[in-house]
Amino acid sequence: MLKLLKIFLCIVIILSCAGCFDKKEVDDLAYIVAIGVDKGEVDRLRLTIQYATFKQSGGEGGSIEGESDGTMVVTIDCPSLYTGLDMFSTSTSRRFSMLHTKYFVVSKEMARQGEMDRYINALIRFSEIRRNMFMFVSRGKAGDFISETKPALGDDIIKSIELAMEQPYRTGLIPYVNLGRFNEALKSTTHQPVSALVSTNDFKSLKEARHKPQGQVSGGHHIAGEVPRTGGVKAELLGMAVFDGGKMVDELNGDETRLYMMITGAFRRGFFTIRDPEKPDDIVVLDVRYKRKPTIRVDISGDKPRIEVQVRLEGNIVSTQSKINYESDGLQPILERAFERQTKRQMDSLITKTQQTFKADIFNFGKYVARKFPTVQQWEKYNWLDRYPQAVINTKVDFTIRRSGMMLETAPTQQTEEISE
Repeated sequence: MLKLLKIFLCIVIILSCAGCFDKKEVDDLAYIVAIGVDKGEVDRLRLTIQYATFKQSGGEGGSIEGESDGTMVVTIDCPSLYTGLDMFSTSTSRRFSMLHTKYFVVSKEMARQGEMDRYINALIRFSEIRRNMFMFVSRGKAGDFISETKPALGDDIIKSIELAMEQPYRTGLIPYVNLGRFNEALKSTTHQPVSALVSTNDFKSLKEARHKPQGQVSGGHHIAGEVPRTGGVKAELLGMAVFDGGKMVDELNGDETRLYMMITGAFRRGFFTIRDPEKPDDIVVLDVRYKRKPTIRVDISGDKPRIEVQVRLEGNIVSTQSKINYESDGLQPILERAFERQTKRQMDSLITKTQQTFKADIFNFGKYVARKFPTVQQWEKYNWLDRYPQAVINTKVDFTIRRSGMMLETAPTQQTEEISE
């Protein structure tokens, strides 16, 4: 009897595992690459999606409105995200799938309404959504950004998006934030959310800036959509959006984003331009990278919490416009101290801005403060997010030059004593 029962159970298990009633062929689905949300005109939301068409770029499919580079961009006004997907299905024979969605972008107008948690909760709840999907805030229309997101090289839009999101580790000009991290920050008692900032560039900034004096030495003082350039794709990623709960409260430019990355330990490498400490009219370019993770110490024994932040960096000399031999041991420390002073000054300014302007701990200092409490109840009672603006935060920057590139020293340029004009 026991033997027959075992045989019966084996048969049941085999039959239940062998079914393919719910199979879905790859070409039965329409895979959504990007989702964008704007404020609707006819209905509550204006939903834009970009999905793969499985057609090669430059093929006959280019005659369909909204199709280019192997993808289709469509927009609709709808009451909710998922109802919008059903409404999209009226114009295609395939079922939409979000299993391979790469990014979610919401317009700045929508983000400032303070309802981001509604959209994030809806995304997190759905089984097809992956939490490693990138999070963007668009300074203009989210639909316009999706329409202008095209591969600058090749035809693969998916690969182009994935490579674009390596920028945080190549330059530090945008933060790496995915859906999972953003949702965690929304619910966290230790820090507030941030998101990468994107926009479309109309190429007018270059023309308007031609006759303006160049008072800046760093290209990172720009923000998405305002980089003075022309040519290439219009979609642009630069800077970050800062949130207080589900409401966007401010924007940070590229330089401020790099400082944020340094303090949080996410910065890897980037080129920095500073004024020559000996000849301020000239500039020095440094290739800067992390030496080690930042050290953060917390003291909550006094009336105000005290935080000590130490950032350690190292780098190489890339370019010096002046003819000063900074490669020598005697002059190299001058350049190191100049970079330390500039970085510390900017870092202190950013921290003050987070405390006084938008009163949000975006650096996750609360994670280190929470370690001082033995229980969760005591930590929650401390109410760190309300105490953050009163915290005393001191910073220290250590910078060491490791190499001078392919030059051992800056040799003087040889020329005749008199040069005719």
